[in-house]
Amino acid sequence: MAKIQIPIPKAGVGVTFEVDTDTFNDDKFPLPVYLEIMLQGCKTLLNRGQSKLKSSKGLEGKALADAQKAILEVVQKQYDSMLAGETRITGGKAKLKGVEREVKAEAMRLARLAVRDAIKASGGKISHYSAKKITEAAEEVLADEERGPQFMEIAKANVAKRHELDEGAKTPDEAKAKGSELIKALGLEADPKLVAKAEKSAMEKKAKKGEKVSAGVLAQAKPAAGQSHAKH
Repeated sequence: MAKIQIPIPKAGVGVTFEVDTDTFNDDKFPLPVYLEIMLQGCKTLLNRGQSKLKSSKGLEGKALADAQKAILEVVQKQYDSMLAGETRITGGKAKLKGVEREVKAEAMRLARLAVRDAIKASGGKISHYSAKKITEAAEEVLADEERGPQFMEIAKANVAKRHELDEGAKTPDEAKAKGSELIKALGLEADPKLVAKAEKSAMEKKAKKGEKVSAGVLAQAKPAAGQSHAKH
């Protein structure tokens, strides 16, 4: 048949293990193991395309039945695609192999952000997870045959935009515009709490130096009533 490269996410992005599929056709190959391989392969293929579907977990009655019906309809489509030879072929290779280093780095940055967002969305705290664990999770995201390519496409677009904006600006206004475009392309957003903290600090420094500061700004810079004596 053929030799295929199986991605091994835990070993790192781009790491694969070669498997000779002719081995499976040997009469001496254990049938239970062959069936397990078939089971895991079909499980992966049949469960594709469900990322936008609502989970049936915690549902009851009609809501449960409707959710299961929608999911099984997608499963049937995947099965029909298998029989018709229309299943999307990944080639058994890690998606990031051979990709430009800059694009790969950008994809990893995006994946890390996605992992952090998932932690926040679940009610957890990023500080409870080590940088190593977040990176490992990001690598698994990029190795995923559905999500990985999506991150790569966004990364390629970001890098292309970044290069486009690399050309020098002729005026301060043009420089500001290019900088704003770059920040947007990178998906960076200022933290409101850090912005407020920085503005408060700047206003307090001006007030100490005797510089004129509007009453409104001073009011914002002062701690709320009772806060200054809260800890004694």
